[in-house]
Amino acid sequence: VEGATDLIAAVDRDERFLFANEQYRSYHGIDEEADICGRTLEDVVDDEQYRDVARHVSRALDGNAVEYRTSRTHPDRGTRRFDVRYYPLEHVEDGAVSVDGVVGVLRDVTDSENRAHQLRVVDRVLQHNLRNAMTVVRGRARQIAESDDRAAVDAADDVIARAEALLSTSEKVHHITEVLSDPPETEPVDVSRTVERIAAAVADEFP
Repeated sequence: VEGATDLIAAVDRDERFLFANEQYRSYHGIDEEADICGRTLEDVVDDEQYRDVARHVSRALDGNAVEYRTSRTHPDRGTRRFDVRYYPLEHVEDGAVSVDGVVGVLRDVTDSENRAHQLRVVDRVLQHNLRNAMTVVRGRARQIAESDDRAAVDAADDVIARAEALLSTSEKVHHITEVLSDPPETEPVDVSRTVERIAAAVADEFP
């Protein structure tokens, strides 16, 4: 956790900090030697962000996993985009589950979002310029292919084939860009069931 590049912290039901890793402390300007456990979210999070953070933390205290993206402006690092996730900090006693606090994980996705934006821009340029140009080339080649000159017809057929191949490649690139620029959809996974399923699949070969 201390070595993670994500900002990770935990608070109790009164929004008092239970823990914060090095990245979280560094981002919020908290000295490594300082005791964060005596502080609250309102002490650490700036006024503009606190109301929104407190609302999502309240949802997690109700037992819900929360996920959202937000922009935060840092005095030294500028405006950054974060993928924010809050998880209920659950405690089980005598079969009863209670939520004692919230664990928060903030991942800086600024660079990945910028790369996705650049991909979309390049894709739009390629789609517009390349496809338009190759469509014209293919059309003119088809006109030439209707002539009586055998050599010209053969050359035109070759141009048409290459144009078709380039247009096909352009379409594939477009689909790849869509996949790379859109964040993947995720869903919760029951780890124990997954492990049991994998173990059962290999049990016969490796008893």
